[in-house]
Amino acid sequence: MKRTVILIIMVLFCVTLSAQRSRVKYNPKGTWKFENSAAPPGYSTGTVEIKHSKKIYLVTFVFDQNAENYPAEDVSFSGNTLQFTLTIQGMAMKCEAKFVEKNRIDGETYVMGTSVPFTLTREKSGAKSR
Repeated sequence: MKRTVILIIMVLFCVTLSAQRSRVKYNPKGTWKFENSAAPPGYSTGTVEIKHSKKIYLVTFVFDQNAENYPAEDVSFSGNTLQFTLTIQGMAMKCEAKFVEKNRIDGETYVMGTSVPFTLTREKSGAKSR
């Protein structure tokens, strides 16, 4: 009986340790390639810069066909979820995105009662950014 109890305790201990190690800490900071095939012309591809400063995240979009910077507002990041509001041409759009891999984030933009998917792929550290 003692052996069975000890064996069960050891198995539970090992499972607990392996579960703690498997938690992935995601880091959104960096330069990301933005793709949204359903976006209007000029807003379907670009670069997203995510910075962390003074306990807040700063997210800035630069679309390939438009040199203008679009800073996001109400940015939050927790666990694997990034949320923000992006205003383009006077239209505020809520966005929610989640890490699906270390270097890939899939998200949805909610605008005018519909949602539009987008993808962010981390650029390699040697790649040029704007």
